[in-house]
Amino acid sequence: PQPVDLYLGIDCSGSMPNPRYQLSFPVLAGTIMALSALRAGARVMVSLSGEPGEFSETDGFTRSETDLLKVLTGYLGTGFAFGIGRLKATFLSNKIPIERKTHILIITDSDIFSMLGQHSGWEIAEQALEKAGGGGTYVLHKVDTERPDVARMQKQGWSVYGLTEWESLIRFAREFSRKRYGDGKNEK
Repeated sequence: PQPVDLYLGIDCSGSMPNPRYQLSFPVLAGTIMALSALRAGARVMVSLSGEPGEFSETDGFTRSETDLLKVLTGYLGTGFAFGIGRLKATFLSNKIPIERKTHILIITDSDIFSMLGQHSGWEIAEQALEKAGGGGTYVLHKVDTERPDVARMQKQGWSVYGLTEWESLIRFAREFSRKRYGDGKNEK
């Protein structure tokens, strides 16, 4: 069976580490997951988002390691959160062909709740998850996973992984990659 494609959305707002000057665990974890997906034969789309402000993303879903790493190692430092509108542009606008089931994974912090509360964000997240068809995960840094907004995410069908330290994101990336994409021995 074909592996699900991966949409990797990374918060690249001013509160996130700049990989040019310090170790960025979101970038490192994103690299682990993106390369694991490629090795398994999946396509990957990466979106860095610091909104309102800017975003940078691959030209749709790709199998190009170079294109993925070029975006992953960038930095924006704008806005306050991952822009949930990126999901609308990718999954709901029909501008990017969604040819296979896709897992949506978003790495962010508590500012995502403000973003979800604006411009129909909750509805966009739910509709994108449904359209992607391959599940979705929020990885939330320093977020109380008992808060009602987390329960709302889960009710929509999202898996939610809370972490207190960025370092634990690497363990998450390894476990996610192993579960979703195996050991990489079936490289295509």
